[in-house]
Amino acid sequence: IFNMLGGMGQAQQQVSNQLGTDPRQTESALEAAVPLLLGAMTRNAAQPGGLDALAAAVNQHDDSALLGFQQGQMPDLNEGQKILGHVFGGQQQAAANALSQRAGINPQ
Repeated sequence: IFNMLGGMGQAQQQVSNQLGTDPRQTESALEAAVPLLLGAMTRNAAQPGGLDALAAAVNQHDDSALLGFQQGQMPDLNEGQKILGHVFGGQQQAAANALSQRAGINPQ
């Protein structure tokens, strides 16, 4: 998926700078986040009405965030928090902790 987005390059470096993490830790966290997100979205879509809710949520956004990511721009963190809240629900903190642990990053 990252190859399709043009790699992590500048965006990875910006995330590392913002979080104060080593680029390898950031890469590890980002690589772990994709399957975690896809798994949660798949679970949500399998629930009654979940696929329609997912499609409606996706249709609320254009591709500007992905295009910005390809160009090294940081995503809107507030929007990201909202999306993660919808995807993970009450498990958002547990997901963050799991990613942090895998990448060796302090979740605070």
